[in-house]
Amino acid sequence: MVKFNKLAPWLILIMLILWIAFTESPYQKGGTGPLFSLMVPAFVIIISVLMSLLYDTFHFLERAIVSIVIGLATLFVVSFILTPCIVNYFYSDKTWFLWETKHRLFINTVYYGLNAGFITILTHLYFNQRRQLGSKKKKVITIL
Repeated sequence: MVKFNKLAPWLILIMLILWIAFTESPYQKGGTGPLFSLMVPAFVIIISVLMSLLYDTFHFLERAIVSIVIGLATLFVVSFILTPCIVNYFYSDKTWFLWETKHRLFINTVYYGLNAGFITILTHLYFNQRRQLGSKKKKVITIL
């Protein structure tokens, strides 16, 4: 498991870079295909699961459930609240520019970067709080 903990951040970073570079923008004029619309949430949840696997002191089922909840919550907030505001600010109704490589890479980086950043922060906060609560329970039990 130690090797995975050293390899996982690089794996996540490489996956993000490849996904950003080779996929179309979810906000481009005309939208995306139906299969790709399902692949975006799957990719974000995979990133979330890989992020939660770094915390190997917790049960696998807890890490899986927490990562799916955090991934879906982050995807909802970033997809429906933050990124549309950013796209509207930079492009307003000219989203056909997102078919071009430069603009597509910018919006994909913002979109998937925000997802990965929020997933990292929320996962870290959850497992640190959970670790502190677990250590407080152990202290209470040992004192009694």
